Amino acid sequence: MRRLALVLPIAVCLLLATVSPPAAAAGAPTIQQFLKIRTPGAPVILPDGSLLLRDWPDGVRQLYRVVPKAGGAEVSYRPGETTVEKLTTFPDGLAGFSVSPDGRRVVVSYARGGNENTQLALLDPLGGPGQTPQPLVADPKVQASLNLWLRDGSGFVYSANDESPNDFYLYRYDFAAGKATKLLGQPGAWSAQDVTNDGRRLLVVHGISASNSECFELDVATGRLTDITLRPAGGTAACDVAGYMPNERAVLLRSDMKDGMQRLYLRDLKSGAVREPLPALSRFELDGAGPNDARTFLMAVANEDGYGALSVYTLPDFKPVDLPPAERGLVYPASFRGSTLVWSLANARTAGTAYATVFTAAGKGRVTQATRQLTWTEDQGIDLGAFPLPELVRYPAFDGREIPAFLFLPPGHAKGT
Repeated sequence: MRRLALVLPIAVCLLLATVSPPAAAAGAPTIQQFLKIRTPGAPVILPDGSLLLRDWPDGVRQLYRVVPKAGGAEVSYRPGETTVEKLTTFPDGLAGFSVSPDGRRVVVSYARGGNENTQLALLDPLGGPGQTPQPLVADPKVQASLNLWLRDGSGFVYSANDESPNDFYLYRYDFAAGKATKLLGQPGAWSAQDVTNDGRRLLVVHGISASNSECFELDVATGRLTDITLRPAGGTAACDVAGYMPNERAVLLRSDMKDGMQRLYLRDLKSGAVREPLPALSRFELDGAGPNDARTFLMAVANEDGYGALSVYTLPDFKPVDLPPAERGLVYPASFRGSTLVWSLANARTAGTAYATVFTAAGKGRVTQATRQLTWTEDQGIDLGAFPLPELVRYPAFDGREIPAFLFLPPGHAKGT
C-alpha cells in the first residue's frame, strides 16, 4: 500500500490536535512544546559588538541587548544561556526597531492596544534597562513608519498618515532641530527607499496596487518628482527601488515589466538607458535586492522553485562573491552594514536562525568571507535537526507546464512503497 505524504495548514493541525487525540507516545513532543519554540529576531550588531534584537521569552516582543562577553569574544545569543538587557516594556509589545548608521541611536515603533497605529520613539541602545523612550511621533490616531536614516545619522525619513487617514506623506525628522519637516504631501501611499550622501535626493515609491507601483527621484529642495518607473509601453508594472549605485548617477530597480516576473535593472538617471546588470538572475523571480550602506556590495535573493537563493556581488562591477554553504530554505537578509551581512535561514528544521557573514578584500579583486551564527532557537528540548527536509518534485499541469512542489515524506520512507 502506498503512503501519501501531506502537509496540512497549521490551523488544521491544531484543530485536529484538540479533537480527542490518541495518547502521545512516551517521550514524544507535545503541541504545547511546539507552540513555545521561538527564535529571536535577526539582530543588529552595534559598534561595541553587542547585539540588539527582538525576543519574546514572556510572550510579548520587546527590545533586548545581548551584552558583550568579557575578553572581547564575539557575541551570539542562546536564549536562557546568554546575558541580556531588556530595553523596552511596551504593554502591547514592540513592533520594530531601527538603528542609526553610527549605532548611537535606536528608533523603536510600537502600537497601543494592538491598533496598528505604530508610534516612533527614541532610545539609547547602550542606555540599559529602565529608560523612558523619548516620543518622536506620538499620536494614537496616526500610523508612522521609519523608512530610512540620513546617511550621516543626523535624522531619518518616515511616512505617516497624520493629515489624511488614506494618504501617507513623507517627512524628515532632524535630531538637532528636534522636529519634522514635510518632504512630500501628494495623495497616496508613499515610502522612501534610498537617499544620496548629501541628503538632497530621495528615491521614493508610490504604491497603488499589488501590480502597479511607481518609482521617482525626489528633489528635496524643490519637491520635484522625476519618474523613473520601469513599465511596459502603455501599461503598468510592480516597480520597486533597490538603491543608488556608488556614483549616485544610476539606480538599481526591480520591475515585472517583462513577462510579469520581477527582475533587476540598472537605470542611468541622466540618459534613461536601462539594462539588466545580472542576466543570470533573470531565470527566476527576484524576491529582493539592495546594496549595503557603503554601496560596495549588492545583495539579491531569487526565488528558485520556492527556495530563497542568496547571492552577493561587488559594486560597481557586479562580480559574484562566494557565499558559505548552507541548507536550502527561505533566506531573509536583515541588514548589510559595511562588509557585514546579517541574514537568517528558515526551513523544516531551522526556525529562522540568524548568521553574520563578513566580506574581506583579499587582493587582485578577490573577496573572502567568514560566517558565524548569531542566534539559536529555544527548541523546548525537541531535536529539530531530526526533522526531514522536503523533496522538490515536479508534476505536469493541464497545459503541459511543470509545477514545482515540496513533498514531505515520513522518516524512513523508501521510494516506491
